Amino acid sequence: MGLTVTTSEGMDRAKKKYQKDFEIFGTRNSYSKTDQDATFMRMKDDYMKNGQ
Repeated sequence: MGLTVTTSEGMDRAKKKYQKDFEIFGTRNSYSKTDQDATFMRMKDDYMKNGQ
């Protein structure tokens, strides 16, 4: 959900949201909104289809 900012009040809300997000990020690149301690993993594709 992106924020469209057109008023100073909207800018204040957006700034607070971004500051909160960066506090949650810490040294990570992203976070899950439902479980902020969760980590994301990307599984490698198994081209040989042999389960290794």
